[in-house]
Parts: sequence; structure tokens; C-alpha cells
Amino acid sequence: MPTTFLSKFIIWNAMLVWLGVFYYGPQWFPLSAPYELTPSFLDHAIPFLPTTAWIYQSLFFLLPLATFLQPDRETLARFTSGFCCLVLTFSIFFWLCPTDLQLSVALVHSSWAYDHLVAAVDGRRNAFPSLHAALTTYAGLSIIRLYRGLPLICASVTFWSLALLVSTLTTKQHIMVDVGAGVIAGLVAYALAFFKRITIRLRTA
Repeated sequence: MPTTFLSKFIIWNAMLVWLGVFYYGPQWFPLSAPYELTPSFLDHAIPFLPTTAWIYQSLFFLLPLATFLQPDRETLARFTSGFCCLVLTFSIFFWLCPTDLQLSVALVHSSWAYDHLVAAVDGRRNAFPSLHAALTTYAGLSIIRLYRGLPLICASVTFWSLALLVSTLTTKQHIMVDVGAGVIAGLVAYALAFFKRITIRLRTA
């Protein structure tokens, strides 16, 4: 049965609150000092591009888009459940194994986009694994699944998702190991949420 715009609007805002509580919770109330991650030589080779902050924060267009495109109650429930479980799992990991990204260069006052869209709202705590990368992968795949018969839409969403993943590196919010782990987590969450055989097995196990 199709869901209404109002119900999706309420669900998306509840998801946003869920994300805020469980993402910032480990940062505001840490249980231990974070382990500092050291960038590799490949991470150092990636340039700092502060204007890609626009792309970085476009996740908050991709996520509601994926939410509002879900065509019925079942797929919306699956998408929402997968999202909430993914965020909660990461939050538990961040509380138990906090991380921080170690950078040797000052990135303050780089550009309006970086200063106001990234630095002012998002730190480098909870770096590993990248929740940003996980949610990008999860939301992108959920949209591609709906439009798998339309190559242009699938290609556009794939390009958008890849640009988002790259922007986590060019804004220096994450390093490659963070992004790789986040992508894997997003793939697992997507499989558990949308593959019926896996869901059935989990229920009967």
C-alpha cells in the first residue's frame, strides 16, 4: 500500500533525530579517550578541496530522497529499519572504540562552505568506520534498486554516490580506511534490509 507524503515527512524527521542523537552522543559523552588515526601516504596525496563541502553535505539530500522514493509501506519500513540499525550499530562502536583523525595541517577558515557546512557541524571524532560513507552507500543502493530498469537514473545516482565518497577524503573528514569500512557496512546493511531471503533466514534462525 502506498504511503502518504506526510507519513514519509514524519518518518524522515524521526530518522534525522535518531541520527543526531546516536551520532553526536558518543562525541558529547565519550567513555574513553579516542585512538588517533594516522593518514597513509595515499591520504596525504589527496588534495584538500574545501569547496567539496557542498558535495559532502549533499548526503542530506540523498537520504531524504531515498526515504521519499520508497513506494510502499514494506519497502519504507525496510529502508527505515536498515537506516536505524546501521546508525545504532555505528554508535555502539563509536562509544566502545572512539577514534579521531590526526591531521598535521590547519584547515580552518578555508572557505565559507567548509567553515559553515563541515567544520561548524562535524568534527573528526568517530572517524572509523565512516558513517557518512555507510549512509551514502546504503541510500544510493536503495534508490538504484528502485530504478534498476532506468540506466540514466542509476548512472546519475552512482555518480552522485561516488562523488560523495570522494568528498569525505577531499574535505579531510576521513581517510581511505574509514571510507572502505563504511562502504562495506553500507553494503551489509542494504543486503540485510532488502534481500528477503536473508531477512527470512534471520527471523527463523
